[in-house]
Amino acid sequence: MKKKIIPALLAASLLAAAPTAAVHAETDVETQIQVITDMAFIWENADDMPVPESYYCISDIDQDGNLEVRSFKTTGSGVYTSLKIYGYNPQINHITEVARSLQDGEGAATSFPAEDLPDSVMNLSAEDTFSKENRTFKGYYDAENNNYIYFACNTWRGDIESSGRQVYSVHMEGMYHLRYELIGESETTGAPDSEVTVWKIGDTTYDSEEAWYAAMNERYAGMAAFTYTAPILCSADVTDLYTDLLDLAQRSTLSMDE
Repeated sequence: MKKKIIPALLAASLLAAAPTAAVHAETDVETQIQVITDMAFIWENADDMPVPESYYCISDIDQDGNLEVRSFKTTGSGVYTSLKIYGYNPQINHITEVARSLQDGEGAATSFPAEDLPDSVMNLSAEDTFSKENRTFKGYYDAENNNYIYFACNTWRGDIESSGRQVYSVHMEGMYHLRYELIGESETTGAPDSEVTVWKIGDTTYDSEEAWYAAMNERYAGMAAFTYTAPILCSADVTDLYTDLLDLAQRSTLSMDE
């Protein structure tokens, strides 16, 4: 199937099937980036993790034209372990922190500390790859609700013989709220030479990782698939913050199936 690569900031207006978002940014990209740059003291060091470098990217998760700046860090594992997101707010020409919450199986929001929610974006595939050069979001577009659905993974380890993963769907609910929903989990137990993994979606178990991923993808059958790529900037490589962030915004791309 042919792919069309278009600037992410123009994607919403070119998706004929997508209903108009409730709020569209009427502020040009340069002005938004200037505000984000001016507010860098808020998001540059968004936590107290004692690591020398941060990583930034500019995104538009819900394709409404209002940009987000993401600030995240790694403690040496190679996987980002701390995330803060701030969105441009056209009503006050400022930035607003994007809240995050967990949705239960009945659709209700539950109290869940944002720091415990997963930070690492993933793909629903056993061949998931990770890059420090680009933040790649693979997901599905829910035309009925005008939602861009992404996926995130939380990896845990109980002890040397116990570990697992939790997979969440993620979408923007309103302008400044990310909603997470648990859609699958796995658990591995036993010594390395005799470990056993169980893959589950609710109470249903699967006999392989491939079948598990296939079942999670099946949930979104009929929705258009997309890949959204946002280049990443390391704080150590910043030359001029405004220029560098503007470059990130202009190089972000959205690829959707036609």
